[in-house]
Order: sequence, then structure tokens, then C-alpha cells
Amino acid sequence: MIDNKDLPIQEYLAVKKEAYYSMILLLVNAVITVGLSFVLLYSGSRQRIFESIMFGSLFLISAFIVRPYWMKKKSFEAQYPELAGISIKGASVPSSYLLKRILVFSGEFILLLVTFNAQYHPVKHQENPNPPVISNNSADSSSSSSSVDSSSEVQSSEEGSKRVVHVPTLGDIEVDLGSIESSSSSEENESEVSANE
Repeated sequence: MIDNKDLPIQEYLAVKKEAYYSMILLLVNAVITVGLSFVLLYSGSRQRIFESIMFGSLFLISAFIVRPYWMKKKSFEAQYPELAGISIKGASVPSSYLLKRILVFSGEFILLLVTFNAQYHPVKHQENPNPPVISNNSADSSSSSSSVDSSSEVQSSEEGSKRVVHVPTLGDIEVDLGSIESSSSSEENESEVSANE
């Protein structure tokens, strides 16, 4: 005959083992969720919907699957304090616990994959095929002109204020910065003359 103390010990060991296994599976699932959330964040995809669904489902699993086992384990330990030190090695888990764990956590993993695939849309960074290019003609002209003529000095000083800007739709445009500066200085001179009169 089986002693009455053997029955709560076997049930306690089964509940304790299931509590530990459920907690481990929940933590593994949470780590995978956090990792995939970082993948979504890095790729520029929408991660808030994914995080809401996954952390909500993890909360439900912890509330309705993991917590009841831990509460049963705590109640056994409150009734029989000598059970707390018993190892779960070699304990058998009833098939109903195992089936529940397999169904819930495989469903959670499928939900994880489906939600991740629905939210993963990496943003492709497109580079401008024709970026604007600004070149300075003064550096080109000063390196190429080695003569010390006064005419070449005047020409290089005139070219020093010119820049070539490449606009993709219009082509190369040469902008004379000297004329802009001289026109602004001539306007200042005219305003000074009119003020003096």
C-alpha cells in the first residue's frame, strides 16, 4: 500500500517541476521578444505594436499559466515545510501539465513569429545618385598658374571669387562671388553718397 505522505510529495514535485519549467520557458520567450524588438528598432520598423502584443501575451501567460503553479507550490510548502528541500530530479509530470505547457508556449512562439513578420519592414536608405558637388576654381587656377605676370594675378584674383556648383537637374553653374560682394559694396557706397547729400 502507498502511504498518505507519498501522494502529496509526488504531486508537490510535479507542481514544483512544472512551475520551474514554465518559468524558464516564459523567460526564454521574453528574451527572444526583447531581442526581436531590438531588431525591429534597429531596422527602423514599427516595434510598438509588436511589443504591445508580445508583452501582453507574456503577461497573460504568466498570470494564467505560470502563477497558478507557483501558488500551488507555495501552498504545499506552507502545509508541509519539509517539502521545500526536496529536489525535483526524477519527478514525473502528468501529461495534462505537459500538454498545457506545449500548447501554450508553442502558440506563444507562433504568435511571436507572425507578429514579427507582420511588423518587420526595414527602411532602405536611398542615397542621392547625383549629389551636389561644389568645386573651388581658385585652388585649380593657383596650382596651374606658375607665372608671375600682373595680368595672371588679376585673373586669379577674379577667379578666386568664382565657384562652380553642380546641380543635378541643371548641370554646372558658375557663381561669381566677387560680383555679389562688389554689388553689395557699391550699394553701400551709393547709400553713403545719398546720405551725405
